[in-house]
Amino acid sequence: MKILEYYSTCAKALDLKGDTMITKDMIIGEVIEKHPDLVRAFFANGMMCIGCPASQGESIEAAAQVHGLDCDALVAALNEALEA
Repeated sequence: MKILEYYSTCAKALDLKGDTMITKDMIIGEVIEKHPDLVRAFFANGMMCIGCPASQGESIEAAAQVHGLDCDALVAALNEALEA
């Protein structure tokens, strides 16, 4: 839970929340920085490496491939969570 609190604090301080649509080529770390509430959606869809150093430079698509996840389903879930 501490990582979620950290990212929420960062986003509030930088005022980075917006209506951006998530795409598979986006870098995980940048997505979480802008939308810290999406950590839960990443976790719920099998992406547990949010705090991993690789996530700071790895695209959603690359991480999904490495972890054997359906990238399109993950992106759809992230966008659904973003709209909620």
